[in-house]
Amino acid sequence: ELTGIVYELPVASAQVKSCLLLAGLLANGARTKRLTVDDMAGGTFTITNIGVFGIDAGTPILSPGQAGILALGQITKRPWVVEDRVEPRWVTTLAMSFDHRMVDGAEGSAFVARFVRGGLDRDMFSRHMLALHGVYAALEDAFERLKDEPRLGAFVLPQLWRRLALERDLDFLRGPHWRSEEPVAAARAYADRLRWIEENQPIRLVSHSYVRYLGDLSGGQMLKGLAARQLELDGDGLRFYEFPAIHDPLVFKAEYRRRLDELALAYGERDTIVEEARTAFQLNAAIFDQLVTGAR
Repeated sequence: ELTGIVYELPVASAQVKSCLLLAGLLANGARTKRLTVDDMAGGTFTITNIGVFGIDAGTPILSPGQAGILALGQITKRPWVVEDRVEPRWVTTLAMSFDHRMVDGAEGSAFVARFVRGGLDRDMFSRHMLALHGVYAALEDAFERLKDEPRLGAFVLPQLWRRLALERDLDFLRGPHWRSEEPVAAARAYADRLRWIEENQPIRLVSHSYVRYLGDLSGGQMLKGLAARQLELDGDGLRFYEFPAIHDPLVFKAEYRRRLDELALAYGERDTIVEEARTAFQLNAAIFDQLVTGAR
């Protein structure tokens, strides 16, 4: 389940609720003694307050299956430097632990570093588009074939699909012969994984939909700006990052997450989806690594 946890109790769709609302929901559940063991399971991020025990700081232990945990130490008055003066200030210490496989595997790759630091060239950028084409083709073919499956139907959202946009970009960036070119092996492995999932465990496709498309709508927009500046592109070559049928990305992402929260899952499938999301990050990171090393 892709939800948030605050004060170690889970709240569905925490990302679209205010802090005051979250606090009220949790306090009410505790005061009325309606919280169950099931209510306190299945989140992906924890915020815990160790300050109530008089602890300044520590290393929080990550619960299996979660992406991260943030611990808040006690608030104490300490001397603080403010514009070359020492003043008393109320200070707390924040400590965070997170699963590196999920949080910084792909984002910390040398490929993304080149993107951010200005070292990207058109050949590497277009080879990335070529790698993504096979991945999105496999993912979108799978959703098209499974569109009548009761649970997956909610995630058949053609306004998100990227294959046609990628084909336009590749025609512009690499010319008409790109279809005869082989993407890096990691991209082929990713596409093979998606085809295996379609045949064997289709519910895992939801993980890849979430990781890929919501990533494209979020961090992908920053990458679009970087590519436009570094490669002097405008429109052509950047269609992959454009979603003309989505007029308000924030509203769309909130609706997408609502569908995730309402997804009917059998016992164990929640962990399956989180596990597959990790796999999606790892497969993506492998593509980045091979693009940088020039592997085929």
